[in-house]
Amino acid sequence: MLSGGADADSLSGGSGDDTLIGGGGNDSLSGGDGADSVVGSDGEDVLVGGAGTDTLVGGAGNDTFAAGSLADLDGDTIADYAAGDVVQVDDLDSGTAAVTLSRANGTTTVSIDSDGDGNADASFDLTGLYTSYTMDEGSVVGSAELVFHAPQGLSVEAMGTVDLNNDGNLEQVWKITNPNGESVEVTLDLAGVDDPQDATVTAASGTTYHWTEAESGTLQISWSWDGGTTVDTGSAEASGDAADLDALRAAGFVNPYDPTDGADTLLGTADADSIAALGGDDLVSAKAGDDAVDGGAGNDTLSGGLGNDSLSGGLGSDVMYGQDGNDLAIGGAGDDTLVGGDGDDLLRGGLDADALSGGAGNDTLSGGDGTDQLLGGAGNDVLSGGAGVDTLSGGVGDDTIWAAVGDGPIDGGEGNDVLVVLQGTDLDGLSHTGFETAWFVDDSGNVVSTQDLTGPPQLFGPTFLFRSASSGAVQAMQIDGPEAAQFGDEQALGSAWQLAGKGDVDGDGTDDYMWRNTDTGDFAVWSADGTGPVELGNIHSIESKYGLAAFEDFNGDGTDDYLWRDEGTGSIAVWTTGGLDDLAKGNLLGIDNTWQIAAVDQFGSGGQDILWRNTETGNIAIWEMNGIDEPTRGNVLGISSDWALNTTADFDGDGDADILWRNQNDGSLAIWSSEGGGEVTRGNVMGLGTDWEVAAVDDFGGDGKADLLLRNTNDGLLAVWQMDGTNEPVRGMAHGVSSDWSIAAVDDFDGDGNADILWRNEQAGVMSVWEMNGDSPEQRYDFGFDGNLEILAIRELNGDGDMGILAQAPSGDIGVFMFNDGDVPDFTHIGNMPTDWDLL
Repeated sequence: MLSGGADADSLSGGSGDDTLIGGGGNDSLSGGDGADSVVGSDGEDVLVGGAGTDTLVGGAGNDTFAAGSLADLDGDTIADYAAGDVVQVDDLDSGTAAVTLSRANGTTTVSIDSDGDGNADASFDLTGLYTSYTMDEGSVVGSAELVFHAPQGLSVEAMGTVDLNNDGNLEQVWKITNPNGESVEVTLDLAGVDDPQDATVTAASGTTYHWTEAESGTLQISWSWDGGTTVDTGSAEASGDAADLDALRAAGFVNPYDPTDGADTLLGTADADSIAALGGDDLVSAKAGDDAVDGGAGNDTLSGGLGNDSLSGGLGSDVMYGQDGNDLAIGGAGDDTLVGGDGDDLLRGGLDADALSGGAGNDTLSGGDGTDQLLGGAGNDVLSGGAGVDTLSGGVGDDTIWAAVGDGPIDGGEGNDVLVVLQGTDLDGLSHTGFETAWFVDDSGNVVSTQDLTGPPQLFGPTFLFRSASSGAVQAMQIDGPEAAQFGDEQALGSAWQLAGKGDVDGDGTDDYMWRNTDTGDFAVWSADGTGPVELGNIHSIESKYGLAAFEDFNGDGTDDYLWRDEGTGSIAVWTTGGLDDLAKGNLLGIDNTWQIAAVDQFGSGGQDILWRNTETGNIAIWEMNGIDEPTRGNVLGISSDWALNTTADFDGDGDADILWRNQNDGSLAIWSSEGGGEVTRGNVMGLGTDWEVAAVDDFGGDGKADLLLRNTNDGLLAVWQMDGTNEPVRGMAHGVSSDWSIAAVDDFDGDGNADILWRNEQAGVMSVWEMNGDSPEQRYDFGFDGNLEILAIRELNGDGDMGILAQAPSGDIGVFMFNDGDVPDFTHIGNMPTDWDLL
């Protein structure tokens, strides 16, 4: 460490990390190489750090921080730079060099680009904040001298009060003065008042104006030159004097409510504003209050905000949003868009092609001239297209739409809607939908007559076909659960035509009806679609000796096919279908009449197959069908004639039908499971007394395997055997049921995937549902069902998968009982059909 005295000293540090302290007097201190600490103390000292990262402290007096080269200054810190000090660099050209100042954490970093290439060649730190500098040519040729200037404080001044937007309320105008040559972000806070104009603004060098909605209070300002480490503040009290708005405008104050002929952005206040935007494509947001906004010329966007606002677009293609409140919007000239928003709004389109949308509320929309698009939205709206070809849509609610010839499409939407037209208008000439009533008015708008436009309700349930026993005519009836039935017109049909079978030849999932002429053998298929006229297929010829043995899908394409059998020879033929009249005729397949069709089911081919049984020997054979092509004829399988075929079902869950046999002597059961190719696996004999009958076969456990529902013919006991192919079944406990109860149907009535049991006691006039879970009911409930009611169908009745009962009383009245997972169904009357008409 080297220390000077009270006089002018000259100290040099050498090559190490030195500490030099000048003391009093005008000292000359040079640190040399190394990381030196150079302290001038009192006097006008010259401090040279030299090579290395040095710390320089000038002390009192006007000091010079000198660098023989820019490289010597790189990395140094001048810890107490103050007014009067200068930084001198010997090899720096002031005409070429560029200096950049950056600030952080109370320190200013000086970066110097000596050659003007955009990259800093050296940098050093000044302790303290400095916002500007001056750089002059130094006393030595080729050198430069840098002087740095600390920022000056900003000031705020209240300029007085003025009504900026002519709403009757005064605002306060403030002036912020920034004496520095650099902009700074200033945070404004009107103390003690939640003022909407509190914000952070940029205070440019010189004067910046600001305003607050509150006319009184203390405006506090705060700013920082180094990102927030050092924060300065200022404040001023509001002035109660009136401001000179013209003088303020001349000084640079911009009133945001002053319109121009250019593109303005104008804001309203929370009070009732009156805003005229003049020319230009303006953006106006009136905010809260009952505002009046005139867009003037130009393509303007106007928003009313809260309150009952009045918006006028003026010239140009304008967009107007009423938003909340009961608003008035007038488009004027141009292709305008008017959106009412919430509230009961009045929208008027004007001269050209306008788009009007009422939104929520009971709105009134008038298109005016031009080809307009009107949408009422939610609420009970009134729409009038005016002149031009207009598109009108009421939306949700009970709407009234005034239309003229040429308008369209015209849609009433949801609700009870009224279409209003001049008397004499042909409604068929208008493209309209969704209306319940039409009003025909005179030239004064008085209603002259009305017309009911409601047609029959759209139904989604199944269609049933009835035939008169006396006339032979047929009539369709469609239902949708408990909704009223719709009946089609009677269609005549000669008595020679008899129903031979029902199937699905067009793959639409609904029944088609195959009719056979008993005189000629000809056949035709009818397809019923709702209650419209039955679609008639062509009449096809076939000899009468061929009987329809089955109407099933023998090729797995989703449409049912005809299986014909020669009543004399026993030969069969398959004709496949692909629509009402799309037929492919297969060749005759020989088989004699000792073999009878015992069942048609899917035994392994993907389509329906045939189970044959020989009436002399009892033997069976399975033919796996392949449409009109040659089937796979399985081997003949022996079984005694003592065993009767009870049913076929999928007892092992493999997707193929299995065979349930019953011994006619002792009542025993046996299952043969299908293995494909006409082969089977023969299960063991299962003992069962002859006083038990197989009442139904269905899946009561939800495992995908058919189970047996058994009923004792002596005492009415009921039991479920849960099957597992040829394995031993799970034999459920017997449930006591009196013999006056009969099984009306077995189906899934609660939608849980398990078959349930529907019981009927005709004497008591009661039905009961057992919702099954395996071998026992999980829930039981009863409901009244008159013993005189005839069950026409038990099936899905509403197009949604919900099960129900279609029933007819002796009077001909037809009604439905809908199941609803445990809720007791009620009888709902839906129509009447004479009892001499039979359900086909």
